[in-house]
Amino acid sequence: MYSQTFSLDELSRRCDLASYILSYWQMQFPQLRNADGSLKSAFTINDEALVMRIKKLLYVDHLTICHLYTSPSPRD
Repeated sequence: MYSQTFSLDELSRRCDLASYILSYWQMQFPQLRNADGSLKSAFTINDEALVMRIKKLLYVDHLTICHLYTSPSPRD
């Protein structure tokens, strides 16, 4: 089975975000890092979905990163 991966620049283009924002989010959200805590260099479709979810919560729902840390995960 083929598993497509994206670089940070590719993912930032796909999600319509500046690459520095995605880099910052990698430092803030452990789900966007490797299991050992290091920064990822390759992202999957699941990572893309997570980035789009974070983007919605921050930009559309106007939550802050602090809110995302402390509140339960809202459902769509």
